[in-house]
Amino acid sequence: MARLLRTGFMAVAVLMIGSVASAQLINELLYDSVGTDEGTFTEIIGEPGTDLDGWSLVGINGNGGLEYRTVPLTGVIGATGYFVVAQDSLVPNADLIDPGVDWQNGADQVVLRQGTIDIDSVCYGFSPDLICQGDPAEDVPGGTSLARCPDGSNTGNNADDFVGDITPTPGEENDADCGGPGEPEDVTLCMLRENDADGVPVLNGTRVRVMGAQA
Repeated sequence: MARLLRTGFMAVAVLMIGSVASAQLINELLYDSVGTDEGTFTEIIGEPGTDLDGWSLVGINGNGGLEYRTVPLTGVIGATGYFVVAQDSLVPNADLIDPGVDWQNGADQVVLRQGTIDIDSVCYGFSPDLICQGDPAEDVPGGTSLARCPDGSNTGNNADDFVGDITPTPGEENDADCGGPGEPEDVTLCMLRENDADGVPVLNGTRVRVMGAQA
């Protein structure tokens, strides 16, 4: 039996989850896009053939801890073991489209619920009003998903299980490097100072290693 713990307290509230909790999990979610409200999704990983009729995804507001949205699920987890609930048709491998999965930015929480039983959840960003699995995952910037790493892992602690992934993979296995930044790009000081026509650094957002001759 898993537990959901309210973070930030020594005396914690405990919510017990049913024995079916190990089978289906929230595996990845993109709750904020860059500059738009398009292309967000929540991916469930689970046993192929699982009928999700009667299941739902529920948004919990980090300000007060109240439910603010419920997205009913319908359909079956396919042979890949992934089920993608997409905000719109821009998301590849979508199994169900519902604009409700454009969840609020953190601190907030998304719960996977079967009937009235909370099966799994992920908190992102700290709030004393949320009942989380262990410590919350980080509140990631727009365009970055929260992904279980390794794919489908579940230690019962959101902070350990989820990482920010700059290359979201709806309907596919989460990146083997767990969303890491990869090798830095070697640049010179001149390249580092270069701006585009709008005055924005060309290398903005790029992980770099500055190369130059020693004085």
